[in-house]
Amino acid sequence: MRLINTTTLRLEEFYGSAPEYAILSHTWAGGEVTFEEFVQCPEGSKQGYAKITAMCSQARAGGIGYCWVDTCCIVKTSSAELTESINSMFDWYKQAKVCFAFLADFDLDVDVAESVASRIEKCRWFTRGWCLQELIAPRELRFYDCNWRLVGTKRSLRGPISKITSVDQDVLEDSSRLFSSPVARKMSWASNRQTTRIEDMAYSLLGIFDINMPMLYGEGEKAFLRLQEEIIKKSNDLSIFAWKPGDSKSVYIDMFAPSPVFFDGCHDILDGGDRGHMLSRSLFSMSNRGIQFTAADISVLKAQTSQEGPDYVLPLNCSEKEAKGSCCKYLLLKKIGPGLFVRANASGDLEVLVPYLERPWTVEREMYILPRVTLDLYPTLETSHRSSFEFRTTKAKLTSFSIQGLEPRDAWDTPRSRFLTQGNPSFVGYLKIYPEIATGPKTEFFVVALGFRRRHGTDAEPYVSLVHPDVWVTYDAPGRTLAWMVSSAVDEQADANKGLQRDGQELNLPRHKVTVALHTRVSRDLPVHKVLLDWKPHSKGKRKHGEVVE
Repeated sequence: MRLINTTTLRLEEFYGSAPEYAILSHTWAGGEVTFEEFVQCPEGSKQGYAKITAMCSQARAGGIGYCWVDTCCIVKTSSAELTESINSMFDWYKQAKVCFAFLADFDLDVDVAESVASRIEKCRWFTRGWCLQELIAPRELRFYDCNWRLVGTKRSLRGPISKITSVDQDVLEDSSRLFSSPVARKMSWASNRQTTRIEDMAYSLLGIFDINMPMLYGEGEKAFLRLQEEIIKKSNDLSIFAWKPGDSKSVYIDMFAPSPVFFDGCHDILDGGDRGHMLSRSLFSMSNRGIQFTAADISVLKAQTSQEGPDYVLPLNCSEKEAKGSCCKYLLLKKIGPGLFVRANASGDLEVLVPYLERPWTVEREMYILPRVTLDLYPTLETSHRSSFEFRTTKAKLTSFSIQGLEPRDAWDTPRSRFLTQGNPSFVGYLKIYPEIATGPKTEFFVVALGFRRRHGTDAEPYVSLVHPDVWVTYDAPGRTLAWMVSSAVDEQADANKGLQRDGQELNLPRHKVTVALHTRVSRDLPVHKVLLDWKPHSKGKRKHGEVVE
């Protein structure tokens, strides 16, 4: 760390612990002094020299022997030093004896009829990205006007400053409280700030989130995406996804915000904390398939139309403070493949959505959400239901069906009652269904097995087969692969059926007669396989027509 000796105005280097020092916070203007210029001439004629010497005078008057100024204490031509300095910046401001905030566009003698609190709001200092951490980190922060006269301190002006910046007063008083604030709330503090370089909008927030990462000037908005990826490596705060897409007309959107601007409406976000199952946090992390959630709490929306759309609700474990209380935030998702989801361009308050939920919370054992949605992905997203197996009864839709077992579970799309195969020619699956809602050891069940098969070198063809429980229990055992289990059970059942065609089977159980048929519908070159399933009680002891329920 390089510091300016306030007496000699010479730079000195310190390794490890540094002496007591003052630090400058300011907005850059023309005539700033670089490291090279300051080394050659500590008292030159450029405008920036006056700022440095005035600061040194203030520090020296307070008995402080050293100062740090970002313009001349860093060799900015060295990428390694610049990276180290930016990653250390928050700590340097926090460890300083005092921070001097120089308000170049504020004059105590102008507009004296107005209070200082109302006048400082117009200062450019409150609009710059780097000044956010320079406001929060220091233990003592003093504001000076353009003539280096004391305007006030962070403590004395904490009320007006909190109103201007939206930073909580307790955080202004103690920066250690910063890390208990929700991610979205902290992002919102930067939403109305600017930096000269796009990348600095992310780099200026490293200390706010206690993140270290390399500087890659030239990466543009990717810097902010990298920052968010780094944040979720060390935080399971779902509020990072609570940003709002604004006026975007896209049907599906990225999980990460393009910039802090999109967190502008998150000033009142509160941590969900320990408020029960509805707000429980999920374990999530980045993977090469997407953002991976383990044991995610999600719910299912009641299908309003037959069109493809978002059907799943992911609570974000955070709420927004409102006049009538607080409302949990959520995301809407669409399932596009086995364990794979995409974020829909919709979000809001969970309490508003509760009447439209199909059922209470369910748990996805493992799910992935696409982090980015590019234009070239849209055709894939719009055709994600191709070659799916959709279950229907004689009614228009399965309204109540109970499944006591199904595989592959990650391919099952609950609200649409279908398996998403993504056109995989090797796909196999099954449903274990009980015709009666009440189940027990002696309750009757049957299995619907399905998938694709090749015959005599032809393309893979879809099939569906009913399997008798006596046949199924022979193959349903731990350690056996799904493909072998389904294929073996289907082959044995076919032998028992004496060659009965797979696309129109009947199965006689002791109390029910079950039928299934497979019809393939092609729309816009997209095949969808309809599995028409039904059963009736035998005439002896007539029963109400059965339904399949989950």
